[in-house]
Amino acid sequence: MSEGRPDRPLRIALRMEPYGRRIRPSSLGTYYVRSSLSSHHARVLNFLTRHGETESPISLARVGTSSDFGHFLTPALRNRRCRHIISTSIYQSFLTRHPVIHQPFFGDGDSRDSDGEDFEEEAALLNESGGVSQPKDGTSRLCVQGLGQSSSIVGVKNASIKVFVAWRKYRGKPADVTWMEIDGDNLMGYSNEACVWASKACVPYGGVSCFDENLQPTNPSSRRCLTYKTLGIYLGQHLQAINDRFPHHDDFKKPADAPKEQVTPWWCAVRNSFLKRCKKFQAAYGDDVAFGIEPVVPLYKNNNLAIGLVILGDPFAAVDQKSVFLEKVQKATNRKGKSLEERCWLVFVGEALARGGEVRYLHYDNWTFHQFTHVLDTQWTEMKTVNTYAMPFVPDKTHWTSDIYHALGSWFLVEDGLHRNMEEIEGGMQNVVFPSLCKTGESSTAKLLTQAIQKCLPDNIKSQITSRSLRDAGITELAAHGSLSIYESCARSGHSTGTTQDHYISDQHYLYGLKAGMARAGYDVSSGDYTKKIHLPRVQAIGSGVDNQLHAFLDKCFTVDVPHFDKGGKLRPVLLTCLATLLQHYKAVLIDCGHDNAIIQHLNKAALHSCLNDPRWPRLAPIEILQKWCGLINSDL
Repeated sequence: MSEGRPDRPLRIALRMEPYGRRIRPSSLGTYYVRSSLSSHHARVLNFLTRHGETESPISLARVGTSSDFGHFLTPALRNRRCRHIISTSIYQSFLTRHPVIHQPFFGDGDSRDSDGEDFEEEAALLNESGGVSQPKDGTSRLCVQGLGQSSSIVGVKNASIKVFVAWRKYRGKPADVTWMEIDGDNLMGYSNEACVWASKACVPYGGVSCFDENLQPTNPSSRRCLTYKTLGIYLGQHLQAINDRFPHHDDFKKPADAPKEQVTPWWCAVRNSFLKRCKKFQAAYGDDVAFGIEPVVPLYKNNNLAIGLVILGDPFAAVDQKSVFLEKVQKATNRKGKSLEERCWLVFVGEALARGGEVRYLHYDNWTFHQFTHVLDTQWTEMKTVNTYAMPFVPDKTHWTSDIYHALGSWFLVEDGLHRNMEEIEGGMQNVVFPSLCKTGESSTAKLLTQAIQKCLPDNIKSQITSRSLRDAGITELAAHGSLSIYESCARSGHSTGTTQDHYISDQHYLYGLKAGMARAGYDVSSGDYTKKIHLPRVQAIGSGVDNQLHAFLDKCFTVDVPHFDKGGKLRPVLLTCLATLLQHYKAVLIDCGHDNAIIQHLNKAALHSCLNDPRWPRLAPIEILQKWCGLINSDL
């Protein structure tokens, strides 16, 4: 084999092979170009020839993917039955010095600028690193398809560029990496910074056209995000782009026998660490995705310093679970609304430290009320696994808005949460807690919870608070609790302790996660038998002489189509506790939400329709008797 090398700084190697011999591409790739003329490649060769980079004009044809090679023949060598082949490395070397725009075809073998007069002007629009275009607005730099490059490879590069340009913009950095950022050991620090962000990033799936400059999906209904493997490829592409821009950096000097993916001596180790971290993150949150560049902010149960911080201009200071739940109650209207049901979703997810989509698996058949400890165990099921574990709930002592019994009771009362229509009964949804969620997928459920939260948030922080914020906040609060161990925290959240004890601990017993649940609800669990500190509001505190009036009032409050809540049902005590909790917090709701609130209105209406009376106060009106009962229940506690 002979090889011609023009005496120029840029050398185009012309490899000659017998015409009949099969030539396979090298590991770098070798591009075969046909003698038939195409507009784009004719312009490339005209440009090369005019600048003396080739010995003679060469006719090139369109080259498709790596599996669609063409051939090219010069007239002088066609009779010698030889092929001329331009290797990938040589062509890429050419692109580095003389960028090429991939122009569309205007006809078979015809081009508007076939003489190449405008080629230099168009090439000047390209980035100095080659194959990267710079739009006039300077917002992004995208690759163009070069000779022999497949569209999928270019698509990956473009998506990587768009992702990290968006991230750099968010961090206040210029679109292009500067030498100051990567000088010396700064390159490793920059790579670690990018890995930390990307390990928790949710980038919409589907390529560069499927997300905008803020990494939000162009299709609002899309909930699928890139896998950790694809994000790892994007990171590698970003580092390779830095390599192409600054090839003289010491970290980019590597031995000849180094693997191709080893961009720097330390990249393989960093990449493996990133993949593990990103895989763990995606497994933990499943379909509970939050697209965008900005990180998800925890939504804590109660920001005690909210008033002082608001004055300082902190937009998150006044936003907590208490404020969101309170707004849900204030917006409640009638039986056709969903505000109180949405509050129920959020209270369950927040107190269970769960993923947003898991609340749809709640089923009354799995609920148990333990009279001995006054604990409601709802059992929890994780998404896409067979993992189920006990999930005990107790009355909340921090505020009525987070109380599970008040959340359930107000939903049952105002929005007929225990009513089931014939379609739901025949469809097997009679004992499902939230039939409306069973009509959606897991990712859609998480999206509904996110929307439920964001309805109550200022516009400038909506994108940073999602259903995931509830889980993040709850786990953080338990980790900061001085009376809980890692075992007790994991018992509540469902996480593994990372030890072999996971195989021996019975997570099916409700006492296993009770301590953490009580800590979340504001109980002192630091010493003694903490189970004895649970005190339910009881309707028995009203007195024994008004049983008939009480049951008549209860029937007017709730429409019950779930057998477990009927008289004699296993969850009848739960319904009575819900009623007692509504009465317990009657005055608090009245103060916080006013007389026109739906909960107050429905309780008053039930009292009037049941002709509520009490022999101890024969002259009082039904609503006044209702307020007396509230006082008795609070006195009992």
